[in-house]
Amino acid sequence: MDQRIVTKRVVLHVGYACNLRCQFCYYIEDLERGQTEDWSTEQLKRRLRLARRLGKTALDLTGGEPSIRPDIFELIAYAKSIGYTDVNMISNGLKLSKAPFCEELVEAGLNDVLFSLHSPDAAEHDLLTRVRGSHARLMKAMANMRAQGVSGRVNTVVSNINYKRTAQLLELLVPYSPAAVNLIVFNPSETARSCTGSDATRIEDYWAISTEIGSALDKYKDQFPTVNVRFLPFCLLPGYEGTIRTQWQKMYEDQEWDPFLNISFQKGYWQAFGAFAAGLFLYPGFTPKFGRRDAYTLFNEMITTFRIKLYYRQLEPCRRCALRRICTGLPVDYVKRFNKTQLRAYESDAVIDDPLHFCQDKADTFERLRL
Repeated sequence: MDQRIVTKRVVLHVGYACNLRCQFCYYIEDLERGQTEDWSTEQLKRRLRLARRLGKTALDLTGGEPSIRPDIFELIAYAKSIGYTDVNMISNGLKLSKAPFCEELVEAGLNDVLFSLHSPDAAEHDLLTRVRGSHARLMKAMANMRAQGVSGRVNTVVSNINYKRTAQLLELLVPYSPAAVNLIVFNPSETARSCTGSDATRIEDYWAISTEIGSALDKYKDQFPTVNVRFLPFCLLPGYEGTIRTQWQKMYEDQEWDPFLNISFQKGYWQAFGAFAAGLFLYPGFTPKFGRRDAYTLFNEMITTFRIKLYYRQLEPCRRCALRRICTGLPVDYVKRFNKTQLRAYESDAVIDDPLHFCQDKADTFERLRL
């Protein structure tokens, strides 16, 4: 069906308190000042009910670190009781390194975990998280959840520090059989743009990063049901364009988040509606024009339009590229600081409008392709 459908997954930020201090964390300066924001159990339940009324059936609990909340079991059980079929927690694994804790999570209704693993090398992972022993405890957590019948998924923030170990990372993960591996190229947007603590992890050369990722995919891509590479322009991974998720692909993918609810719950409804208003002004000439969409999907596309225009820049080759309507270009922060990467235009007689042009074999992750 030629219809754009926004994801059915919502993210619930339960608070930014955390038991790690990752170098690339968007909230690291607030964490170190002790100024993290947390929400009450009742506030979070209200948000869960709102998202259900908007048709959301999949939930990601994130933080900070959700597992350190005393009410985490209550929140999971409540989400299941009001109709969420997929309840996932994004976790650094420290608390999940205890098998009884994992058992309680599953008993409450948790059926997925998205683990944050940032290097196959224990010393490097611990350097990035700034907690000694965090790598060993995370690997134990992954084994514990597998013992509970939860294969889980993995997020890795690919940075200037760890990118040369991408192939080793995928090799390490093969025996754990994660349902998906997300290689998230460090994206200095929003809060992280002004965070000086993340300078060591900032990408200096996107070609170097993409070359390492491409080599890793050559060896290990077929070992996993899904490997996603977030926030790279398509031209940097020739032959693997189907793995790339820019902001234009993310909002339609099953494992990604509803843009309106993400902004509303994290920053406030006025910011979400402000982004919508700005997107409404920019929308006519900028977004993909493929197929049909319902009003709510269009609403989210307008929000995403504004955010792309605010945080990304298309360079000169992008303006003559056939993919310019489904690719965001490079982060503004990178272009201002380094801008070492030369992008390449895809040559074609027609401009490609379908955001899922390279994802036609991904019916398992995009609702539109299942209809």
